[in-house]
Amino acid sequence: MLNDVDASGAAAKLTHINYAFGNISSDGKCFEVNQTGQGDAWADYQRRFTAAESVDGLADVFDQPLAGNFNQLKQKHPQLKVLMSLGGWTWSRFFSNAALTDASRQAFVASCIDLFIKGNLPSWAVSRRAAWVRRQASSTGSTSTGSGQAPRVMPAT
Repeated sequence: MLNDVDASGAAAKLTHINYAFGNISSDGKCFEVNQTGQGDAWADYQRRFTAAESVDGLADVFDQPLAGNFNQLKQKHPQLKVLMSLGGWTWSRFFSNAALTDASRQAFVASCIDLFIKGNLPSWAVSRRAAWVRRQASSTGSTSTGSGQAPRVMPAT
């Protein structure tokens, strides 16, 4: 668990951490998905940590815009730089598609920036949150639908 890295004192000594692995699709783009052999988006940005599991001792809440390991990595140590590792043994199959031409390299980089820097995570996660907000609004009479802002996974550096 990530809080073990914090509790051991190691997190305070780190300047950078590699997060592995981001996926590369057959069309040479970054993607996140919950699918065996493809990725664990639930662990990456959806899982809610209890107070006991959290690095800051506070439980995550259902409607926070970003959760999971992406959120936990920077909770207590905001100076920690997170480096996204792409491909790996399992997900490097389509690296050659991404690197094939200047245009494919530009599209690859743009897709990774869109996903991991701008925080444009898959729409099903956003639509699930929007449905929850609508249910809350209907039960309270509120017409607010939230900020509409996409969560930033990692700050641009």
